[in-house]
Amino acid sequence: MSQADTALGVSDTGPTQTSTRGGGIVCEYTGAGGSAAVAIFAHQSVAVFAGQVAHAPGAPAMPQLSGVGDGAFGSSSGGRSIVNAYSNASRTLVAAQAPGALAPVEALARVALADN
Repeated sequence: MSQADTALGVSDTGPTQTSTRGGGIVCEYTGAGGSAAVAIFAHQSVAVFAGQVAHAPGAPAMPQLSGVGDGAFGSSSGGRSIVNAYSNASRTLVAAQAPGALAPVEALARVALADN
């Protein structure tokens, strides 16, 4: 929780954790500025990970980011920012989103990758 709050620069409640299809988990954080979430698909099989990485840019494709995992793509639109990032070593993909600027969401994605 403290790592997520530091990454986002706010104090949130949570996380509320929900399992997702494909073996992932969504952690949602709620605060005065709205809700932030990160979906984590950790330690996937080689085939599943390859498919997730192929779709990481999103549709329409988001610009590539540097400094987040082994590959990352992100965008801001309508007051929300989204970052999809992955780590080759752990075969982990994360999708983070929150209201506001892109930089805090990049930080949240880095925390999720580092912890998995």
